[in-house]
Amino acid sequence: MKRQAGFTLLETLVVLVLVALIVGVLADGGSRLGDLRQRLATRVEGASDRAMRIGWFRQSVANALPDLPGGSGLFHGDAQSLTLLTLAPVGAAGGTPTILIWRLSEPAPGLHRLEVQEGDRTLETLTWRGPRGLFAYLDAAGMQHARWPDADGAPQLPAAVLLQSGADETPVVTFAAIAGAKNVPAKLLEAAQR
Repeated sequence: MKRQAGFTLLETLVVLVLVALIVGVLADGGSRLGDLRQRLATRVEGASDRAMRIGWFRQSVANALPDLPGGSGLFHGDAQSLTLLTLAPVGAAGGTPTILIWRLSEPAPGLHRLEVQEGDRTLETLTWRGPRGLFAYLDAAGMQHARWPDADGAPQLPAAVLLQSGADETPVVTFAAIAGAKNVPAKLLEAAQR
């Protein structure tokens, strides 16, 4: 008897089982890849959101302006808050002089929050866990101060503001240097006094 060309039933079943195993492994790998992509996208979005919010703080401080004596925008800060007049507000058009109040709060033990108040609107910008959250101020010589201004005759604006956050062992320090003049120019003072 002559053998017919083709596959036996047993050979066909073995091939089908192998194909099913390969498809199962690929489907599981695709599912895991999708989960990883989703988790990575969430992390990247969170990191870029945090960077944007830190950028708000840095830009508002970098664009701080000295105010006229007695003005409501005079810079003053301590470990938990700072008030400044800036050209880089958070919620208004850039270039508009705006008074901002940056505050650190502790809504729950070990949980810290950075908020900014612009007019009657308050915006929560950052939240982190850890025992630390404070502002510090650097003078032109690089000396750190707990409050600003800390002495008579000090410039109205510090050279930089530090936001210290995180744990004591591994603090995160956000540095924001003030770009412009540290006092009201003399000609402007003279014009305002006339």
